[in-house]
Amino acid sequence: MTYSDEEKEAFYQKLAETVDRVLQQDELLILGDFNARVGKDYGTYEGTIGKFGKEKINSNGERMLAFCTEHQLCVTNTFFKQPDKNYFT
Repeated sequence: MTYSDEEKEAFYQKLAETVDRVLQQDELLILGDFNARVGKDYGTYEGTIGKFGKEKINSNGERMLAFCTEHQLCVTNTFFKQPDKNYFT
């Protein structure tokens, strides 16, 4: 949460450029500590998040959801029920 909005936008722009270079037949996994809380609104973000989101969405979560929706990616840890102690790693 210590990066400015401009730095975050620059990061996501670079990430988008990288994702766009991945061939469609390849599988893509993006791993990282995004400090994003994507919330529970799986109805609005169908296919992007599942029914097992936690907490309320934060600004990093909004940014991540927009990115994932645009690039047809999903936040995988929201699709599986996990014990609370294992949810945030």
